Amino acid sequence: MDYTYTHYKDQHLIQNDQALNIGYTVSKVTCDATTEVYTGNIAPGKVFALDFKLDGRYKISLYDEFTRENIFINTYNYLLLSFIDNVERLLCGCSKCGECEECNECQTYLAAFMKGFSFNSFNTPTYDLYINLIAADSKCSLESEVLCNILKERVYGSAVVKEPMLQILGYYYAAFYFRDFYSAEDLSEQEFITTKYKYDKIAKCMKKLGIDPAQAIQEVESSSIVYYWQLGSLSASIVTEEALITEEYLSSKPSSPMTEFEQGKVVTYTGVAKIAFAIIPTISQNFIIRDSLNNDVTDEFNSSYDSRTNRVLFVSKLPYSHSSIYFKFKKGL
Repeated sequence: MDYTYTHYKDQHLIQNDQALNIGYTVSKVTCDATTEVYTGNIAPGKVFALDFKLDGRYKISLYDEFTRENIFINTYNYLLLSFIDNVERLLCGCSKCGECEECNECQTYLAAFMKGFSFNSFNTPTYDLYINLIAADSKCSLESEVLCNILKERVYGSAVVKEPMLQILGYYYAAFYFRDFYSAEDLSEQEFITTKYKYDKIAKCMKKLGIDPAQAIQEVESSSIVYYWQLGSLSASIVTEEALITEEYLSSKPSSPMTEFEQGKVVTYTGVAKIAFAIIPTISQNFIIRDSLNNDVTDEFNSSYDSRTNRVLFVSKLPYSHSSIYFKFKKGL
């Protein structure tokens, strides 16, 4: 079956790329049951936008006269939007005076924490890397705040939890934003995500509260490693190579810091087969590969992204023979 599925600016689109109609059935999946929501057909050359009126897990069954395939989509956009609104209120205040008086109730803090924790849990492992990065980077400041409050609790019988809670909510918010921002398809989608997250406003509020997790997220890109090698046979492809990749497999391959490939690096090949590059860890899924004449050769490679390990894999579409080839990588928008 020939079709294209894309997720862009919160829209889930399926394009029929074949000469036959494609039928579809959209079902909502829970831990207890799978319930059909709606069905229809996509005419040749047409694009269908999936409409999810409720958050949750969905199975989209696509079929024609000969084939049936399933797409599974998790969508929790309403939950995320509600979390963003809560974070804006808690971090930025609910009045012009802001600090004059506490205008948020305990329930608001609990609701925001519940939404952030749940959104991350429902999407795991998508945001795990970013939350762990921010948590590690902020360990000292959070530790100081929490332990001081525990000491106050021992002495006075109660502890102030507002400041640590705001930090934790800020960490969740930043992890969600930066992961989505760096995963955007292009500049237009990045602008859409920034607006959706109200980032320009909330980032200023976070800095006023001493919360600045941006550096920890941005540092992950500077620590990326590029593994490079030639595939084992002429018949090997990106599909067969994906099945082989493990930490042990990559550790047996030559590697260099991403910064070397950003400056340009010559790689020598001694066989006749397709070539591969694996970049890990990386938030960005979009890269531009250039040759020694500064030509964009990205289209000469197939690519895939593994959100579990935050890895991009490139495998050339054609074999390379004995040679030394110059490559230069750049993160695209």
